[in-house]
Amino acid sequence: MPHSYHRFHASRIPASVDLSRVGVITRTTSEPWTHSTDDLGDIWREIGRVTVSGGVIELWPYIGIDARDLEVLRGAGFEASYRKPSHETGWTLRTDGDRGDYWEYAMCIESSADDLRKRTEWQQQPVQGDTAA
Repeated sequence: MPHSYHRFHASRIPASVDLSRVGVITRTTSEPWTHSTDDLGDIWREIGRVTVSGGVIELWPYIGIDARDLEVLRGAGFEASYRKPSHETGWTLRTDGDRGDYWEYAMCIESSADDLRKRTEWQQQPVQGDTAA
């Protein structure tokens, strides 16, 4: 991830705030959060994605994020309700056969060594039905 990549500076919006009034919907995904290093060596976590299509704003939080991460993702969704997505603000325009054109933003936040430890522990947890000892 290049250091110059645009990042949201979104407010944290708690789950108690109903964002459906501004067209924000939270979806589910099976993707776990990921981490990457930018060209300055800073570690970032991708915690989810925000998509915008036809006035509908969808939040796709990744598995393993906590409530504070979700608040940031919700803040990005709220920001998308009043600030039009564009290439200049870090959004990517995508096309899907069923969905048509839509804007997508990969939400990244600053990470820490502790985040990487937690992810490693989470990945090592046995899968339900796993019989390996």
